[in-house]
Amino acid sequence: MSWNISQIGQIFALAESGLLHAGQVKDAARLDALRPARAAWLEMGSRVCAYAGTLLLASAVIFFFAYNWADLPRFAKIGLALAGVVVAVAAAGFSRPFATGWRAALFGASLCTGALLALIGQTYQTGADIWELFAAWALLITPLVLLARSSASWLLWLVVANMALIRMLNQNFGFILWYYNTNELSLFIVAGFNLVLLAALELWSARLLLRPSRHLHRITALALIWPLTFVGCVAWDDADYALLSFGFFALAAVMLWFYRQIRFDLAMLAIAGFALIIVTTTGLGHWLFVEVTIFSLKNDAALSLILLALYLILTTGALAVWLKRLHRSASTPAQGKNA
Repeated sequence: MSWNISQIGQIFALAESGLLHAGQVKDAARLDALRPARAAWLEMGSRVCAYAGTLLLASAVIFFFAYNWADLPRFAKIGLALAGVVVAVAAAGFSRPFATGWRAALFGASLCTGALLALIGQTYQTGADIWELFAAWALLITPLVLLARSSASWLLWLVVANMALIRMLNQNFGFILWYYNTNELSLFIVAGFNLVLLAALELWSARLLLRPSRHLHRITALALIWPLTFVGCVAWDDADYALLSFGFFALAAVMLWFYRQIRFDLAMLAIAGFALIIVTTTGLGHWLFVEVTIFSLKNDAALSLILLALYLILTTGALAVWLKRLHRSASTPAQGKNA
């Protein structure tokens, strides 16, 4: 027999939690080495090389146009960019469905589609807004992403779709996160959009991804929680955000419950936990420097900073201990099954 990577990880997790002693680990190692097999290394290497090569080729196409922009005729530029899309799709057509080459070629076609749209916009000066370019890009590559069922393709789609939404909100509502006059509704629109994406991944991950993993879910969760974290931080100083800040605390509570009780995921719990620490630390800082006169910045800034640092150390330490205990408890067979 041979151990796969998941089984090897489970064996070491059980050993770390004390459920397997050294003799049992040695017995498992006698059946097969507790390290990735040669085939696993080759498979990982082929995936890395395929996607890295695709990314480099797409970058080469973009830099070729940038360097030879003045020398290429208008139709030659568009023809070459379109040829890049066609070649990538053709490469996928000649590859085995859902193999590494298939998914990498469709990823390359998605990248070249964006380059083609940017080229058309730059050549003909259509007057379209930037968000419309990103929206068209996301719309056009959606069939390719659905066919590829690749985390890389979905990550590209996630970034492009969020850029389209943020640019649109920036144009219509003044979406600027480092400025307090950001429209409150725009923050919730971004969070709501990513909440829908996260829910879709949780419900249909097996259909959307060929190799279901949690990496894309966690990136989407970060895109979901960061605008609400901003709301929670600003609410301590701006009464207009006070009511909306409850949305952040509600989201954090739901994430802590769902990823602890329903679908165990330590990374998701860490994301929600650290977001809570960021918001509460900001609130404590506001209270120390603004609300409480004795600890105000004018009177004793050093003491306020010490208290703030102490709170940050205690909360992050407590969160780390809690996550470590959850990790150990989840390694037991009973809870591992539920996770």
